[in-house]
Amino acid sequence: MRKRVLSLTVIVVMIFMLASAVTLSAKKKNISTNEAYELIEQRDGDRDLVILDVRSPEEFSEGHIKNAVNMDFYAAAFPDELESLDKEITYLIYCRSGNRSGMSFKMMKKLGFQDVYNMEGGIMEWSDSYPVVK
Repeated sequence: MRKRVLSLTVIVVMIFMLASAVTLSAKKKNISTNEAYELIEQRDGDRDLVILDVRSPEEFSEGHIKNAVNMDFYAAAFPDELESLDKEITYLIYCRSGNRSGMSFKMMKKLGFQDVYNMEGGIMEWSDSYPVVK
């Protein structure tokens, strides 16, 4: 009986440790524009970092972060496009002010993306301190 209790305790502890390791390895968080800039600078040229602009194509053409990919949040195909993305790479998502990217962030978490950052304040806050491409 004692061996069973000890074995069960060991199993529970191992499951807890494994769950903690998985939680720590998956990065899903809101970050400031300063943190977003640092992330982009640190990962410059890294093909496993996608900067995802979820504004409309018209908004995107008015100015976006260098190397950003545009996916229109309001497009009917957006959920399918989002689901088709590689869930194993890193995404930095943003919009105009943080609303659409925040909703996209939640969708990506539910879809099982492993490494997602939501830039709070959007391009409006970004463009106060950092350059945009037109």
